[in-house]
Amino acid sequence: ISRCKRLVLLDLNNNYLRDSDMEILLPRLPNLRILLLAGNKDKGGYLTDRACKVISRTCPDLQQLDIGYHRKISVSGVKRILKDCPHLRVLHTSITPQIKDAKNLLCSTAPNLLRFDMEKSFNEAFYLELIQSTGGRVVLDWWLAAGMFDIKKLSVDVQRKYRQRQDLLWEIDNVSADTKMINEWEGMFGKEM
Repeated sequence: ISRCKRLVLLDLNNNYLRDSDMEILLPRLPNLRILLLAGNKDKGGYLTDRACKVISRTCPDLQQLDIGYHRKISVSGVKRILKDCPHLRVLHTSITPQIKDAKNLLCSTAPNLLRFDMEKSFNEAFYLELIQSTGGRVVLDWWLAAGMFDIKKLSVDVQRKYRQRQDLLWEIDNVSADTKMINEWEGMFGKEM
């Protein structure tokens, strides 16, 4: 790993990694932009807020992070990552925040976040309130992006912004490993924000 200092994408999804593994691995990879660490869907994962501390300290330039299925990670762990990784645009997580905490995460802690996925499904009102509070900047969960709620309940301006983000994220989602696309992605969203 020490020879991979220029690595920008690391996919360790469906893993059984522990916090100590992150402490050894991540300091050796200073250029990571995409870090995929989802635990096992059925059995969960072992990462905790301690891993969030390591991620936020060693990967400040992250743009995409998947820490889904690690149910021991709390809202405070996610908040630390969002605070210390200002370039983060996409976050997959298993936290189940209260509406107040979610609005705080998305509005003040993560002003550049564009996509926020949570494992637990909430009711339509929860999602609509979050989207409205970010002015349509944040796309929540892909099943929501696919039209599983009534977007017409949002203001017209928020609807327009939300649909623009949704379209751009659909295009980017499958090519995020491409470094050129990452740079274009930064350019596209940097101009609007």
